[in-house]
Amino acid sequence: MKSKLIGLLIVLAVGVILISSILPRINGQTRPVPHDLSGQVTTFENHIKDIRAMENANPVDKEVLQDLEHSALTAEERLYAANTALEMYYSISSQADRANAWRIVKEKFLDYYSWAFDQEVTRTTGELTFLKGPAAAALGLHVKDDMRTAKDTLDAIATSLH
Repeated sequence: MKSKLIGLLIVLAVGVILISSILPRINGQTRPVPHDLSGQVTTFENHIKDIRAMENANPVDKEVLQDLEHSALTAEERLYAANTALEMYYSISSQADRANAWRIVKEKFLDYYSWAFDQEVTRTTGELTFLKGPAAAALGLHVKDDMRTAKDTLDAIATSLH
C-alpha cells in the first residue's frame, strides 16, 4: 500500500512537471528572452503612423517623408526579424546547438542589421536637410536617433551574446 502511494506521488509529480513545461509552449508562451526588441519595434510602428499622418498634412515635404517612412518601415522589419532570431536562439536548450547557432545569429542578423542601421542613419541625415517644415524635421530627427539607438542595442547584444 505504501509503495503504491509513493509510486502514485512520483507519477503525479512527473505529470505536473511535464504539464507545466509543455502547456506554456502549446499556448504560445515561451521562456522570456533576455534581449527583447519588441519595444523598439513598437517605436518604429508609431513613427510610421506619425509619418503617414504628416504626409497627408504636409504636401511640401511629402517626398522626403515617404523616404523616411520607408526607412522606418525597414527598421521595424529588421528589428522584428532580429527579435525573432533571438527568440529562436534562446529557445535552443542544447548548449552545443546554441553554440552552433550563435555565429549565425550574430553575423547574419545582429552584425548585418547593425551595419544596415549605420548606413541608414547616414542616408537619413542627408535627407533631413531637404525637409522644410519644422515638425517634419523634428520627426525625422527622432527616427534617425531611434535608428542609431537600435544600432547601438544590436551591437550591445552581439557583444554579450554567447
